[in-house]
Parts: sequence; structure tokens; C-alpha cells
Amino acid sequence: MKKLAIALVLLLGVSTSFANDTLPSVAKKVEVKVLDGLKFKVVIPELTEKATVMIKNNVGEVLYKEYVGESTVFSKVYNLAGFPDGEYAFEVKVDGKVVSKEVKINTTVNRVASVN
Repeated sequence: MKKLAIALVLLLGVSTSFANDTLPSVAKKVEVKVLDGLKFKVVIPELTEKATVMIKNNVGEVLYKEYVGESTVFSKVYNLAGFPDGEYAFEVKVDGKVVSKEVKINTTVNRVASVN
């Protein structure tokens, strides 16, 4: 009997954490893409001002924080393979507004039978 651990990553959705419905146009275009395994790509197109990218756990603790300067396009891959199972959020702060994209990491075990 062999056990195979598979990490599943679910992009739960987008939530915003401020009361005003008007986001700067840059914040509306923030993307978090799921890549192979536990890798995520954060893309901020047309970044005309400084921004902050954070990864937070489900209780709001900041696990990673990076300041990003102005650029035509910000794109970076983040590897969450070292993170335990749980819920996390990528937060991008631009011009005082916060865009939050939530992700969930689950590990499942598959049982496989074979005859030799």
C-alpha cells in the first residue's frame, strides 16, 4: 500500500477590505494566478505608484511583506510549499486601498493498491 500526498490549492475568491466601492484602476486589475504545486503568481499591471504585497494567515498575521515601487508591470511568483495547511490571503495595498485574494491549502492522502 502506498500513500501519496497531494496538495490541493483552491482559489476561494476575491474580497475587498474597505467600505468604498471605488478602487483605483490599478487595484481592480490585480491578479493572483495558481501555478503548479503551491506556487502563485501576483500580477499588478500599470503600477503608477508604490504598493505593498502581503501574505497573511487566517488570523491576520503578516507572514510576508514586500514593498513594490512604480513599474509598468509587477509580476512575481510566490512559493507557499513551506506553509502548513490552512487559509491565507494575498493582500495588495495601493493608494490606501486593499485588494485581498484568499487561498486555501489542503493536503489529502490517496490510497493505492497494487499487485506484484
